[in-house]
Amino acid sequence: MHLNAHAFAGAAIAATCYNLGPGALLAAAPLAIASHCLMDKIGEPRNWTRSQHTLFDGAFMALFAAAAVAAGPEMAWVMLFGAVFGNIPDIMDKRCYLSVLFPDRFPARRWWFCHRKGYEAFQPTSTHTVLFSAILYAAILWSTL
Repeated sequence: MHLNAHAFAGAAIAATCYNLGPGALLAAAPLAIASHCLMDKIGEPRNWTRSQHTLFDGAFMALFAAAAVAAGPEMAWVMLFGAVFGNIPDIMDKRCYLSVLFPDRFPARRWWFCHRKGYEAFQPTSTHTVLFSAILYAAILWSTL
């Protein structure tokens, strides 16, 4: 699953927990990490080039930034908190995403079980990937209201 999908899910979880009460925000960290492992059951389109993956993540992360600005400074920090924890397994295994940009120089590790071969349940098409990210983006907008 792409960076933006994990960020969107983590942000929606964090915003929902925060809306239950600021003390509930601590529950968002393990929930966002768990959502990462569940979402990695959905693979990524294998026929995309690295530049297509980067463009896709960049476009949706620009929407994420717009939603964070629109939500206000307090909720923006909550969303960032959730986005970071939603991506913790990738941040660790993909060496802060350097292995995505420079795979020969920074090979990815497989510390998290959700990154091991055979974990994915199915391979989505490009349409599935865009739709899934759009749905998660809508979840962020709904949870920050």
